[in-house]
Amino acid sequence: MPLRMTSPHSRDPPEKLKELFRVRRRKPSDPRIAVCELWTHTRGRELRLLVDGQLSRFLVSGNATVWEDAAGVWLADLLELGWEGVPDVDRE
Repeated sequence: MPLRMTSPHSRDPPEKLKELFRVRRRKPSDPRIAVCELWTHTRGRELRLLVDGQLSRFLVSGNATVWEDAAGVWLADLLELGWEGVPDVDRE
């Protein structure tokens, strides 16, 4: 089920702007996909990290540097844990 988060000050549903990265965990016992997406938000932008479609982390900021830095930290954390990037050809 897609996430539906709206502000009480807005009747417009959030809109996905772009996917920032996608990584995969290749453990045979625990295969997973993590996706970092950027969404509209009444207070700027919302950064979402979804693991197997479930919200794992999020951040709301009107400052592009904040969410760009957060996405970089989240990606670095995942890569350090053994996740690997998914080439564009594998994306749905």
